[in-house]
Amino acid sequence: MDFSWFIQMTILSFITIVLIHYLYVYFIDNFTESKIKDPEIVHSNYNEIINITQNPIENAKVINYNEETTHNMNMEDELKKYLQQQMTEQLN
Repeated sequence: MDFSWFIQMTILSFITIVLIHYLYVYFIDNFTESKIKDPEIVHSNYNEIINITQNPIENAKVINYNEETTHNMNMEDELKKYLQQQMTEQLN
């Protein structure tokens, strides 16, 4: 009885593992999208980046963005100075 129980459990376990494996593969194949990169899209993206870097109008926009970030950094420094002044006034 003990040996037959062992054989039954082994077969049942094997069948369960195989069933779960095939269900997993089925769900992956049918319910997920495969990620395939289209070379034409990638190439067009690279061309778009090259056009932006060579276009002076777009470069001006980048320069303006850099000026805005430095202005924001100056505002951040001003805020830090103001907060430090407030802290010193509260301590006095």
